[in-house]
Amino acid sequence: MHGSRLSSTQWAPQLPLLRDHVDLTLVDLPGHGARASEEFTLARCVEVVDDAVRAVPESTPVVLVGHSLGGYAAMAYAASHPDALDGLVLAGASATPTGPGAALYRGIATLTDRLGPERMTRVNDRVLNRLYPAERVDPVISVRCLASRAGRVPVSRRRSLHS
Repeated sequence: MHGSRLSSTQWAPQLPLLRDHVDLTLVDLPGHGARASEEFTLARCVEVVDDAVRAVPESTPVVLVGHSLGGYAAMAYAASHPDALDGLVLAGASATPTGPGAALYRGIATLTDRLGPERMTRVNDRVLNRLYPAERVDPVISVRCLASRAGRVPVSRRRSLHS
């Protein structure tokens, strides 16, 4: 699952490298991407992940991958469904979001509420453009922009879960 202020399009650069080797399902967390209109709660994240995991055929191994906020949601899912996963991969995630990092994210959430999600997305995209090379961030931003103009975010639904 994607990080905060992103969507499943975060994984666009990795898809060509993975799709011939594993089956993928991309999930947008509530308040992000195709679920931007939904209120974000950790409980709702767990429900969204559970729906995706239940859609995987029973004999197919499920490895849940989460980055940042997606890792936090993945930990919550794994804790509440300990027998549902064959593996859990976390990147840049914290079990207990506290301290300066958590305060920063709370500040970003407050700013998002004040600016509105569309304006905050533009700010977010500018920050991403400054932090990462164009070949890494442009596919993420352009896919998200095209999808939002069409009113949807593309989702790859195949057998196992990589979100």
